[in-house]
Amino acid sequence: MNNPKILCLIPARGGSKRLPRKNILPLKGKPMICYTIDAAVKSQIFENIYVSTEDREIAEISRKCGAEIISRPKELAGDLVSVVDVCLHAIEVLKSKGKKYDILGVLLPTSPLRTEEDIKRAFDIFLSREDASFLMAVTDYLYDPFQALKEIDGYLVPVFPEYIKKKRQELPRVYVDNGSIYIAKMEEFLRYKTFYGPNMIKYYMPFERSVDVDSEVEFKLAEFFLGEKR
Repeated sequence: MNNPKILCLIPARGGSKRLPRKNILPLKGKPMICYTIDAAVKSQIFENIYVSTEDREIAEISRKCGAEIISRPKELAGDLVSVVDVCLHAIEVLKSKGKKYDILGVLLPTSPLRTEEDIKRAFDIFLSREDASFLMAVTDYLYDPFQALKEIDGYLVPVFPEYIKKKRQELPRVYVDNGSIYIAKMEEFLRYKTFYGPNMIKYYMPFERSVDVDSEVEFKLAEFFLGEKR
């Protein structure tokens, strides 16, 4: 695909509950969402960078950081609304304004440790693979998922009994979505309405850049890694 038009969407609602106002909490002196906007701007990948929000304060801060705003209706700002639903709304809003794109990139504002280099490398990998329709940034599981247990009638039993006695080096390597970068061909995203579509490839990131902030503990962890980086 030669010179594709690439859209960046950053979903940022105001009503987070586990960590109130997390998207604009001051992280090392800067609203957390600005780390994502800064990385998107510096990557020089995107035709446009939009923040989708229903919150006036988030919108104001995002504009100052360099993003454009898509006003999200309140019914798309609840706890059960998916990122896919938010993206579909934003795409329709932009389409109504005559703006169409070949590729969708979604960056969650809760991943402040993702860098402009991560964005560039992820897109380099995606654009170099004509067979790829989706890309997801991933990292390693913090704990081995093959050791997972579930409770049945008050007793713990292995979720994966076929693996429970194997040594770690005998287990298949698995990855987990780290919440930082999602890329999709626009046509395929609109067809499947998911980021877990067919022909999905990965962009691997180490744990120290993969913190997804959803709690005070994760916020403090992000502060620690930012301090280490500086």
